[in-house]
Amino acid sequence: MSARPFKALWVALAIIVVIEVALFALPVKGKYEREFFEFAYGKPPSLQKVILYEKLEVLAQRPAEIVFVGDSSTFFGVQPKLAMEHLAGQRVVNLGCCGDTGYPGYRYVAEFALRKNPSVELLVFHMTPRIGPFNFPDRTLANSIYENYLSWKSVVNLPSFSWRLFASNALYFGRLDQELLEGDQAPKIMGVQALPTFETTSALQQQIREDIGWAPLDWRRKLDVRRCNQIRGYTPRYAPALIGEIEAFRELAERYDVDLAVFFNPALCTYEPKGRAARVKGEMERYFGQHPRIFVPFEMFETWPVEHFADPRHLNREGSAKRSHEIGRILRGYFDAR
Repeated sequence: MSARPFKALWVALAIIVVIEVALFALPVKGKYEREFFEFAYGKPPSLQKVILYEKLEVLAQRPAEIVFVGDSSTFFGVQPKLAMEHLAGQRVVNLGCCGDTGYPGYRYVAEFALRKNPSVELLVFHMTPRIGPFNFPDRTLANSIYENYLSWKSVVNLPSFSWRLFASNALYFGRLDQELLEGDQAPKIMGVQALPTFETTSALQQQIREDIGWAPLDWRRKLDVRRCNQIRGYTPRYAPALIGEIEAFRELAERYDVDLAVFFNPALCTYEPKGRAARVKGEMERYFGQHPRIFVPFEMFETWPVEHFADPRHLNREGSAKRSHEIGRILRGYFDAR
C-alpha cells in the first residue's frame, strides 16, 4: 500500500495545527467562540440565541448569590438592579430568556450557571402561569444549549471557531468585522417590532449586560382581561407535567447544594375559586405543601391591573419595576430568616 495517502493526511493535519496555533497566538481574539450560532448565509441568528449567548457567556459567569432562570416573563419582568436595592449585599442575575428555550433549556442554563458560579445560594425558577410545558415542545434550542455549554463539546472550542463570524461577514457581506447584523438588517434578527426599544443587536446586547439580564418591553397594545379559566392549556395533564419539571429543578438544586424557589409572574386574568385554573392551582399547592423547602412566595394566579402589562404574558416597564421591588423585599426577608 502506498504511503502517499497517509502523507497527505499528515500534511493536512499539520496545516490545520499551524492555523489553529497561529489564530490562538493572535493578540486579537474572535468574538463568538462556540458553535452556538450557525452564521449561515440568508439565515441570521435568532433573537433567542442572541439573548442566550449574551447571558451564558457574560452573565452566567458573573458572581451572584441569586440566579433567576425561566421564560420571557423573567427576561422582561425581573430587574436585578431594583431588587438588589432591598438586599443586604446579595447579588442577583437574570438569565431568563424565552419560551422557545423550553423547560429542559431553562434547567441547562441553570446548571451552566451553577457550574461556573460557586457563590450561588438560591436558584429561582420564574414563569408565567399562562403557559406550561406543552406550549414549547421543540427541543432544538435546548439541545443547542446542552451541546455547547454542558456536553463534552463545550470544552472542545478550536480557535478557528471564534473567527467564523469574521469569515462569514467578509464572504457574504464584504464586511471585515465580527458584529452581528445591524441597522436595517436588525429586524431580520429581532423580528418586526419584536423589541421596538432597540434599533440594533448591539444595543440589545449592551442593555442585557448593563441591566444584568433585564430588558424593557415597550409594546403598547389594547388588552382585555379574561377569566383565568378561559386560558387554553389547563388540561388534567398541566399540573403533573409542571410538577415533573419542578422536580427536575429540585434535583438540580440538591445536586449543587443550593436552595430552590419558584416565582410566578402576575397574571392578566381574573381568578375564580372553581374551574380549570382552580384545579391546577390546587394541585400545585398540594405539591408545594409536600416540599416545604421550595420557596414559593407568590400565588400562582395573582391578578394585576391591565396598565402593568405589555401583553397578556409580560409586564411592561412600569409593571416590571413594581414587581422587582416586591421581589427584592421578599428576597431580603428570605435571607434574613435563614
